[in-house]
Amino acid sequence: MLGGILPALVLATVVNVEGDTACPRPAQVTSHLNQLLAPPSGAPGGVGDDAGRARLSEDDGDLVVVLQDPTGEVIGTRRLPRSPACDDLASAIAVSIAVWMSDVHPSYSSTQLAPPAQRLVAADLQSRAAPPPSRAPAAWGAGLALGMGGSLDVPVVAGDLLAGAWLRLSRSRTAVRVEAEGQSRRELTLQGGRSEWRRWVLGVGLERTLAADADGAGAGWLRAFATAHVALLDLEGAGFAVNHHAHAVDPGLSAGLRVVWKRGAWASWVEGALSLWPIGHDAVADTGTNEVQRLPVLEGFLRVGAGWGAGR
Repeated sequence: MLGGILPALVLATVVNVEGDTACPRPAQVTSHLNQLLAPPSGAPGGVGDDAGRARLSEDDGDLVVVLQDPTGEVIGTRRLPRSPACDDLASAIAVSIAVWMSDVHPSYSSTQLAPPAQRLVAADLQSRAAPPPSRAPAAWGAGLALGMGGSLDVPVVAGDLLAGAWLRLSRSRTAVRVEAEGQSRRELTLQGGRSEWRRWVLGVGLERTLAADADGAGAGWLRAFATAHVALLDLEGAGFAVNHHAHAVDPGLSAGLRVVWKRGAWASWVEGALSLWPIGHDAVADTGTNEVQRLPVLEGFLRVGAGWGAGR
């Protein structure tokens, strides 16, 4: 439908600018529009009955411009914030009208515009045609960390080895954290012997940047993390006449802070983590007294790690 109507708009080369706005006045927009649009060779100048119409109005303090073709069909609408420089605002409206005409009618060439308008319209059209900036791909990293710590509620020292991996979406400040941990054996003394235990842990959670790097890529030098754990608790008696061995699935939670130093694709870090194992487990000495010791439920580890991409 527009293909048959718009040639008349193009031949007229200008549009009727109407409205009751005082800043800018319709006459100011018309003056700028006449400077931008140059009639094609042999075409009559001036405004004819087949010209389009640009209506100016005010709404909530903004200036609203509605461009219509000769039949009254709306070609485009634009809302512009108020400006103290009425002449500049009139110029911006005139350029918008010229761009609209160029957009909606493919036979309308920028050669029909005066040189300043050619540059303005070309820049506007190029910005519209430019593809959106591509998002950076997701970044991932992995590494190993050695730790020292142990139980806190019942002080028992232990070491651990943690393998971790991270996946961060494009420029996000939050990464998915996956970890696997193996702990050294700890022991509690019981009458006639001792109870030895260790945990093999799998965890998954989130790591959030608290202090971002200057590049704004989402991977900062200070990060907080929280993970949900499921562990295989390995419990064994030692030193008794009969030593028993048992396994149990042990769920837990962990939270901590990680400080990262990046060196290109490689990184090193220091992290501190606290873990809670809320399900209580008892070690029982079956020596006639049935002495019971509750395994500790609160742990803390300080780790030093390094890995590839772990600083991303």
